[in-house]
Amino acid sequence: MIFSRKDRKVNLSLSAKIAVFCSAFVLIMASAGLITLDALSANVTVKNGGSMETKVFTFKNTVKDVLSEQGISLDKGDKVNFALDENLYDDMTIEVYRAIEVYVTANGETNKISTTKRVAEDILVDAGYELTDEDDVLPRRGRIAKADDNIVLIKNTSETVTLTEATPYPKTEKPNASLSRGVRKTIQKGKKGESEITYKISYADVVETGREVLSEKVITPAKEEIVEVGTKKANIDDYTIAYNGTVTTARSGALSYSRAVTCNATAYDAASCGKLPHQAITASGMLAQRGVIAVDPTFIPLGTRVYVEGYGYAIAADTGGAIKGNIIDLFMDSTAEAIQWGRRNVKVYILN
Repeated sequence: MIFSRKDRKVNLSLSAKIAVFCSAFVLIMASAGLITLDALSANVTVKNGGSMETKVFTFKNTVKDVLSEQGISLDKGDKVNFALDENLYDDMTIEVYRAIEVYVTANGETNKISTTKRVAEDILVDAGYELTDEDDVLPRRGRIAKADDNIVLIKNTSETVTLTEATPYPKTEKPNASLSRGVRKTIQKGKKGESEITYKISYADVVETGREVLSEKVITPAKEEIVEVGTKKANIDDYTIAYNGTVTTARSGALSYSRAVTCNATAYDAASCGKLPHQAITASGMLAQRGVIAVDPTFIPLGTRVYVEGYGYAIAADTGGAIKGNIIDLFMDSTAEAIQWGRRNVKVYILN
């Protein structure tokens, strides 16, 4: 207020007059005991986005007013624990929750969401995702998230299904002393059965992660396959099918043989011996190469020249632990060629 030196009259603006009037009214009412200063003020605590608490003594009326008084503005997605038009009262604690943007991956989709929550599990629930105790949250449920973090929700579910499936037949081998060693004879063919199997199938989202058999009911029993395996020591005459003849080949012409035998032929290469090509050495000391075959020396003596049907001219120069009786093993140039040959019965001509 300004006092004139001449007449010391008060010269007040309209707003100043109103302020003076209000102040005077408050003082008069307070002195009369009709109102108190406490009724016009409040002691509140303000927390701004997790920062330190600020104790505020204010004459403001609402939450919005005291936030504005403290210079606190709200951004998109921010929340306050009271309505902005809520009246202030003593010991009131006002909290401003600041929003952050995070990514949530669920059901094969990734979405960007705005949230005021900070714990991963709370963020998912607040965003409307349903969680069960069986679900996985990555990196973990209790992780405190920061802006642009990626939270992954994996729904673990299961279902019970009943399927009809073929069941394998059992195989039994029986020794037979009347059959020569290496000879196998199927005396009863096997047949697959059929069973009704109930599974509990577990999924992580839509990917199957495991199956547990809950029950199994046999509809058709499987039929056992029975094979007799020869144990009798091989005798050359057991396999001889011809003596003293000739065999005509496309490459070598007519070859004279003393006898021809039927053999069960497999194939091998350097890699199956654990060697590099041109480094595998046979039992006779020769280099393992095409044209070398492994034999049972009691059946075909080492050094014997032979002609193998479907393979060609060869020499018996190697042995093997599984090579017994009329079983022979043919050396091939590559693993692929050995696999292609497989196992087959062939005529072997013992050459003169």
